[in-house]
Amino acid sequence: MWKNHIIRLYVKDMDIEEKLKDNVANGRRFCFLSEVTSEDGNDLLFNGFVHGKVHTGDAIYIMKQDEPIMVATIGEINIDDKSLDEVCDKRCEIRIKDIKDKVKTDGFVVITSIRPQREVKLDVSVENPFLLGLSYGFQRFGNDMSYLVALIKELTKANYLVPIILASIPEGIEDGKIPEGTVFSVPSFLNPSDKSKSLLPVFTDFDEVKSWKNDVWQKQKTTIVTNFKDTADLSKKNDNGMVINPFGENPIILTTEMIDGILNNGKN
Repeated sequence: MWKNHIIRLYVKDMDIEEKLKDNVANGRRFCFLSEVTSEDGNDLLFNGFVHGKVHTGDAIYIMKQDEPIMVATIGEINIDDKSLDEVCDKRCEIRIKDIKDKVKTDGFVVITSIRPQREVKLDVSVENPFLLGLSYGFQRFGNDMSYLVALIKELTKANYLVPIILASIPEGIEDGKIPEGTVFSVPSFLNPSDKSKSLLPVFTDFDEVKSWKNDVWQKQKTTIVTNFKDTADLSKKNDNGMVINPFGENPIILTTEMIDGILNNGKN
């Protein structure tokens, strides 16, 4: 099952940092989930919480589910009607100029410096900026049906990073694929809500996975890239579900029952 999956080996921390830097505009990572969008003339005002640092004039990607991705620049940043040049990890209002008729204001909008990615490429680290942005709203909007529909749809479309621990570094890695017969183990975390059950740790990007301080894994920094279906299958082998970005601000726990519901709903 796993021999056709991409394996990534990052022996040096610099390798990781360089990959992450290549994946963003402006040289900085930030993600912003707009909770309220309003109009002001031809401009749109997005209100929410910035995760990371954003500057006025920054190049950005505006992402909305099932809509074309739009490239724009930050016009203004305001907190309590005060204009600021930059904001880091704070609630604020972002003004994007002259896009009123280009972005629909209903539903959830993610603004980010992280380049969107659907196709997995060996020379580009996995990124899921829209899913990452949505995940920041999990605690606040977890009971909102429109949010859950958007989140579940994005979960099933994403590619993930799953940390693995190799018995030894395999020879003959061709096109990044795991050679047949490679021996590796997959870590498990205890479910904080039920310590008798374990969860598979899953990550949306390497900025999230590098936060795992496991000494054994830190020596190899090895992951496999999987889609939702394969990740779900792996989580059922030895665990009772998965946890997405377990060290992030809003970890998302999916039990086996929840995963089965998502997969079965996708068949209908």
